[in-house]
Amino acid sequence: MAGTGSLGLLLVLLLAVVSDSLPATVVRLNQAALNYVSDIGKVPLQRALQVNVSDFLDQSGEMLQSTRVQILDVHLPRLHLTFIAGFGIRLSAATNFTVKVFRTSQELLDLVQEHIKADLSSKLCLQISGLIQDLNVHLGTLIGLSPVGPESQIRYSVTNVSSITSNYMSMNVRAILFLLGKPILLPLHDTRPFALPWPSGDAGAMTVVGLSQHLFDCALLMLQKAGSLNLEITGKLVAHQFPEPVPVVLKVQLAATPVATLHTNNFTLQLRPFVEVLAVSPSSALQFLFSLDVIVNLNLHLSVFKTKLQGTTSMLGQNPLLDHLNALLGMALGKMSPYGGGMLWILCLVLCGLLAGTGADPGAILRLGMDIMNHEVQSAMEESHILEKMAAEASNPQPGAKAIKGLSNMKVKDVLEPVITLNFVPGVGIFQCVSTGMTITGKSFTGGNMEIIVVLNITATNRLLQDEETGTPMFRSEGCEVILVSVKTNLPNNKAINKFVDSTLRKVLPGLMCPAIDAVLVYVNKKWIKLTDPMPVDQMGTVKYTLTASPATTASHIQVDFSPVVQLQESQVIQLATDASALEFPEDSAKGSQLLLSASFLTAELALLQKSLEVSLKDKRVGKLSQTTRTLAGFIPKVAKTYHKPKPLLVKVKISKPPKVTMKAGKSLMHIHGSLEMFAVRRHGKHPKSLFLLDTHLGLEIHYSVHENRLQMATSLDSLLSLALLSSSVGSFNETELTGFITDYLQKAYIPVVNGVLHVGLPLPDLLAINYNLAELNIIEEALVLDLKME
Repeated sequence: MAGTGSLGLLLVLLLAVVSDSLPATVVRLNQAALNYVSDIGKVPLQRALQVNVSDFLDQSGEMLQSTRVQILDVHLPRLHLTFIAGFGIRLSAATNFTVKVFRTSQELLDLVQEHIKADLSSKLCLQISGLIQDLNVHLGTLIGLSPVGPESQIRYSVTNVSSITSNYMSMNVRAILFLLGKPILLPLHDTRPFALPWPSGDAGAMTVVGLSQHLFDCALLMLQKAGSLNLEITGKLVAHQFPEPVPVVLKVQLAATPVATLHTNNFTLQLRPFVEVLAVSPSSALQFLFSLDVIVNLNLHLSVFKTKLQGTTSMLGQNPLLDHLNALLGMALGKMSPYGGGMLWILCLVLCGLLAGTGADPGAILRLGMDIMNHEVQSAMEESHILEKMAAEASNPQPGAKAIKGLSNMKVKDVLEPVITLNFVPGVGIFQCVSTGMTITGKSFTGGNMEIIVVLNITATNRLLQDEETGTPMFRSEGCEVILVSVKTNLPNNKAINKFVDSTLRKVLPGLMCPAIDAVLVYVNKKWIKLTDPMPVDQMGTVKYTLTASPATTASHIQVDFSPVVQLQESQVIQLATDASALEFPEDSAKGSQLLLSASFLTAELALLQKSLEVSLKDKRVGKLSQTTRTLAGFIPKVAKTYHKPKPLLVKVKISKPPKVTMKAGKSLMHIHGSLEMFAVRRHGKHPKSLFLLDTHLGLEIHYSVHENRLQMATSLDSLLSLALLSSSVGSFNETELTGFITDYLQKAYIPVVNGVLHVGLPLPDLLAINYNLAELNIIEEALVLDLKME
């Protein structure tokens, strides 16, 4: 017995140690979750309450007689769920039953009522018990083993009895991560129990889920042990980094376990990759070149998409590494499904930027207000003629379709023009209501011609998602319902026929009308498909609007964040500057649809045109401006001595670094850094003679407009910000004395060239057939805002 007691004590201690080392999760259900269940639970509960009441045996007479009892209708006007602190959940409901009793007398009424109460009470309790049992079955799925990757799994389990207050129910959940069947365990650095503060999360949140840092630590350890963070990059992927024709292989391995740190509103990861660089010799052998020990700090931003917790980063690094890590680590760590799939938490770690990089905000932000969404859905409804098509299809017998008992030769006609009402659903998409009407004709079971005039509403939630293949936004219809507003018929007006007509319409109309919502969304989704296509900027390169993250829906708009890819024709990607402040709309911005373009994005686009801004300005290109060495003679004495006769001037402008766009409220400048070399043109085929070379910094004021859905820029010389002499063949002179002359020359000769180059326009996001030509443009701090208008 002593040995048994010792063994029991050892097991208790062992279980305590293992439990402490398991990562913790807290799931908190708030009152808002109960309110949601109350709203959606009325219909199934009302259906469940339609029980059969057994016949009543009348023993008052000489013979035992059976009295039939029938429930005609059940109405559930109120269903309310509340938390009871320290106990559980209280369900209160108000239910009205319509009961019909056959073959009874007034004297037996009291006895029948008592019988009905007793019978209903027992059977309703059984129904509620059945619902509770179903809930327990769904809660039991919480402990299942869920796959994470090909060789890893996760198991969640509730560690103790749920804690219940008057405001919420909290469940402590432990997670075990498995790799090749073996658990991943780490010692806890902080022995304090993991708990969520109250209140936490949004006030109206149904559920709050807390994931401990320990869980992230275990997940990262699992990924390291699996070798998932190791990588080999072949020469094809990094050929543009190595101009020599020698294939190169990079081997990246983690030298230590990644370290996750959770701060308030911030999540950071530290990686210590060991990088080996090898060259492939002609004999195909790998020749070691050098190795690097790298420390990388990643700043991750967490979001939820398709009931998955995802991490994205603003780090910019080598594209092959980014693609590899995004694809590899975008896996789910597991799921917890407490009831019917209503809650699903999947932890997804996405690590980006294994090599050095800097954070970047979206280069462009698009807000789609209700004005554009109403226009697009309405136009899609008109373009598709979907209601008329559905009506025509309903009038034709479909192969294999089941006939409706009592009705024949059904036709649908006179479909009313639909009235569409849309509302944004935060975090979901758009709630849509289509009000319309129609006339249904045919032969009825009475033998005569039937005519039913129906006015109805079709409601559905259009969930906004991101297409996994194309990366473009898309809508998907969910929860379509048909609500009868009014029904008029030429059939006899009695209760039985009215009930038949009502039940028939409720069976037929959803299958007839709900496909119309899906068909309209097909038209709307088609207007997104060109969004991520590369768009040319003259012949110099392309711009592609890729999504930074899934579109987000708020109470007033849909927001799409873009990380535009600006690419030269030779496949070199121009990175957006990352030293700017966070990109956001001004607080007093319009409530409608808007497009915001950052100054850093416009700077990257202008880099495509840099070579075109390098020109030689000959006298013919200058037009009416005729400048000669005689003009310079007044500023530079040696010019007067060298050139007794006036010689035409030639000016060559070269750009030393890409143009940069800066913006302040109401004003935008293009900064051009380069050199200006002035030549004297000589006759008889001789090369022009260089006079001097100046380093210049021009500030050109940019005037924005939109033409043919492309952003147009026109410039005027704001100021010559700096002028410095680099070299001279005509001796030294005070270059500042040339400021007026150079400014006038550039304004009349160079600015028209710049404006000619900019005339190609910069492409704007191609989606939903938006007409940008009607936009009102405003310059704010480091961004251009386009207030989009409807025609």
